[in-house]
Amino acid sequence: MDPCTGQVPPDSDISGIGVRVAVYVQNLLSFVPAIWALKDGTVTESELASVETQATTILITAFAILISAMVEAKTLGLNTFNANIVLDLSWMNNTNVFIYFILYIQHKSERKNGNVASSWRAWIRHVRESFGPAPSKAGKWRVLVLDSAANK
Repeated sequence: MDPCTGQVPPDSDISGIGVRVAVYVQNLLSFVPAIWALKDGTVTESELASVETQATTILITAFAILISAMVEAKTLGLNTFNANIVLDLSWMNNTNVFIYFILYIQHKSERKNGNVASSWRAWIRHVRESFGPAPSKAGKWRVLVLDSAANK
């Protein structure tokens, strides 16, 4: 902290205008392929794959920013102001993945791509079938019911 002004000197490697503008522009430009994919009302496999690759690349950048901040905090020290800037930039990068999820939902909602119905129940079933554990020997899914009325 500067004793004359009472301000925290910003670290230009973290909160410099170039770093922030690069992250802002990267995140704003990530909407372009998504808008382009949704323009015709259908999302093709190649459009979905390209947005997935883009989201993965931006996530790697977010993790690199966090790891470099942790290293700097351990070695040189990191003040609260710069730590907040790092967390803000990282959150901005992480929320970019929702663009991919929106396109995935649109892609799966189309008739030719498996047609998951537009209801919570259908999407929960789709997620369980795609990513959940294998079904039991009886061929039904084992589901833990947390509703107290259902347990009576």
